[in-house]
Formats: sequence, structure tokens, C-alpha cells
Amino acid sequence: MNKFRVNRYITLKLENNKTIIYVDGENFDQCKFLLLNIPVENYKEFTDVESVDEASEKLDGKLENGRIEGISPETEFWAHCSNLQVWAENKYNTRLLHRSIAFPLLKRLTELGDHFAKIRLREEIIKRFESGYPPVVEYLINGGYLKYFSKAEYYSYLLNSEEERKALDDLRIIAKNTYSNNFKIVRDMDFLDENRERSPGFFITIQDRHVIGLDIHCNQLEEFPKAILKLRCLKKLYLDYNNISIIPNDIGCLTSLVDLSMKCNKLSYLPRSIGKLRSLKNLGLEHNELKSVPNELVESCPLEYVYLGYNVLNKIPESISKLKNLKQLHLEYNKLTSVPNALSQLKLVEWINLKGNSIKEKDIENLKNKKITF
Repeated sequence: MNKFRVNRYITLKLENNKTIIYVDGENFDQCKFLLLNIPVENYKEFTDVESVDEASEKLDGKLENGRIEGISPETEFWAHCSNLQVWAENKYNTRLLHRSIAFPLLKRLTELGDHFAKIRLREEIIKRFESGYPPVVEYLINGGYLKYFSKAEYYSYLLNSEEERKALDDLRIIAKNTYSNNFKIVRDMDFLDENRERSPGFFITIQDRHVIGLDIHCNQLEEFPKAILKLRCLKKLYLDYNNISIIPNDIGCLTSLVDLSMKCNKLSYLPRSIGKLRSLKNLGLEHNELKSVPNELVESCPLEYVYLGYNVLNKIPESISKLKNLKQLHLEYNKLTSVPNALSQLKLVEWINLKGNSIKEKDIENLKNKKITF
């Protein structure tokens, strides 16, 4: 049996052709990730890689959880030994091992009384938070590694802005007081993803130590959370399946907002200040009680996908002709009896959904070159 001692706590053994890590004499884990080399043809892709975690993402996990063709178990064992030795000699630098091994090992060493490991665990958590690499940040949060810090400390590492830290704290309080306290950090959000998770919860996306995505759905919220207005870097905001009746006038301060979805609420009007959302491309407001659309919205926002179905709209402003980037317009099941001639001027429109309105075929003759559902 092959055996290698890394330090007084860590030993590796080759058992049944598998490399097993022992910590303080107890079976800790099987080595499942081995980064032996980077394919020459992909070398340029790795010049900006700062950790094994990032390298594994670029390789799509090809070197994880399985045998590597052409490498014997013994060779792989000694490669794992070398990796662990280098990691230990470099003061437990977590960039040198996959996160799924590096942090649990440091945590276990801390529990065993390794004073140096205890210091390095905090330092490495801080360092990796500050790097802002989403998979590692998400791993640390979901793995409970924030327990080593006070709330004030970990917010300071998670976000750059004191205002955003306060907003996140307020949102966590709201989460505890509403239908769900399921507060998670997720990697990304997609406006056009129809399978977005519908279980109640608060989900945020962080990039470059700023909150850029917020999804609060199915939480029975009666009011628009004012804390959201402090998230000035916010690009995606989803407040679907709540009971919100008013969008605050201050919504216009979210000038970076690209996606806004508030379907299945109780909105009866939109503030004119929504026209200040000069980055807004995707708008989802279906299943509300909207009676009109402010001119400011269609005159100022570079909208591409607009969902206004299942409201009580009886008119669409002629100024809709200014939506030069519009691709889809969904107006199904409203109270429309006609549509603006200006729609025919929109060259990029792929689909207009007018189903369930009191519109006759003669009313849309000028739109025959468009894909129409009615």
C-alpha cells in the first residue's frame, strides 16, 4: 500500500486504486479532482486563471470525478501527494487546490487545534470573497463558512458599498418576516427562462462585489421593498407572484436595470419615473391590473421584450414607434379594440401577441409583414 505523509495531520493512502486523504488518522475524503496539465491548444484560455477552481470551470470538470485515461492509479496517487504537499508548503493557499478539498481540509485542521490553519482559514475565506469569483463565493456561503465572521464582517467582504450592505441586511429581515426565509446567492438569472424557480425565496447575484441580480418571488409581499432602491448597480429585478400594488416613484434611480419583471401582482398603474430606466430592455408585467402605459416608458427605454398580457389596457400610445429595438410585444387578453399604426414602423419586431382582445383582422392589415397572434 502506497502511503505519503504531508504533515503531522494529513496523510494520503492508495487503497483499492483510490487516493484517500486521512486527517489525524481518520478517513477524511477521496481525492476526486486532479489538474495534471492544461492542453496546449487551450493554453491562451488559462493565462488569466487565478485558481484551480477557475481552471476546472474552463475544462468543464473534465478532470473531476473519474479516472484519467492513460494514467495509472499509482501515478495519480503521487500527483495528488504532490498537490497536497505544495498546498501545505504554500501556507494552505486555497487557490492551489479545488475548493471542495481545500476549505473542508482547513476547517478540519482548525477543529483539530491547528492554530496556523485557524488563522489561514479566515484569511483564505476573506481573500476568496474579495476575488469575487462566483462559484467559490457561492460555495463558501452555502457551506456555512461565514460562521467564522460576524455579520458586519462578512457583509464587508461580500459587498463594496456600505449602502448595499445595509440594503442586504434589510432584505434578510424582510425574508424572515414573510412567507419564506430562503435567502440564497445564485450564479445568474435569465429573464427569458420560463423555468425560473418558483418556490418562495430571496435570490441574489453578486458580481465584482455588487448586487446585480435580485429575485424575490412567491413571498406574498404587499409593498415594494424600499431597500431595493439602494442597490444602484442592480441589473435584474424579479418580483413575480407577490401582492405589490405600487411601484415607487424612486424606481428611476435604478439606472443600470436591464430586466424588470413583476408579473402576477396587483399593479394598476406605472409611475412616469419608470422612463428613467434608460438601460431597460426586458419588461414583464403580465397578470396585473394595468389600465395604461406611460409615454415615458416607450419614449425613453430601449425595450426589446415587453410582456403586458392579462391586464386591462384599452390603448397603446402611438409613441411606441420609438421602440426601435423592440423584438416581441405581448398584449394578449387586454381590452384593446385597435393597435397603433406606428407598430408597422418597428423593423425588428418578430412577434406581436394580440390574442383575446376585441381586434378585427382589418385593424391589423398594416401589420401583415409581422408575426401576429390574435
